[in-house]
Amino acid sequence: MKVDISNFADDENIEFKSSNNAQSLDLETQDIKFRGDIEIVGFLRRNSDVLFASLKVFLPFRLTCSRCLSDYDFDLERPVEFDRVIAKNDFIIDLGQDLRTEIILDYPANPVCSEDCKGLCVNCGENLNEGKCKCK
Repeated sequence: MKVDISNFADDENIEFKSSNNAQSLDLETQDIKFRGDIEIVGFLRRNSDVLFASLKVFLPFRLTCSRCLSDYDFDLERPVEFDRVIAKNDFIIDLGQDLRTEIILDYPANPVCSEDCKGLCVNCGENLNEGKCKCK
């Protein structure tokens, strides 16, 4: 996710919009999947040798519940802010690694499909959200 900063004037806010798939930012894991593109909107501002980013990231997750093991959809909207030092001859800045790091920090550790998820029966493995199991 490269940005040409050669025409950025000092202290000017530049609107930024980007749509990226999770694979381009190497974001998917065994447990974390995405069901669509990651949308990024916000502003970039250059102040001498520093680029400031003030962005909002929209993440369309497909997660597996840690209690009942069912897949469910979860949308997350998160503000992201960071800055990058710009070398004198840098005209193209890659924001990919900074965004990737900020997104990964928001991965849910123990995702649950709902707060009242009953999970699985410890004996037979039946999903207790779908009804009672036949264990005695």
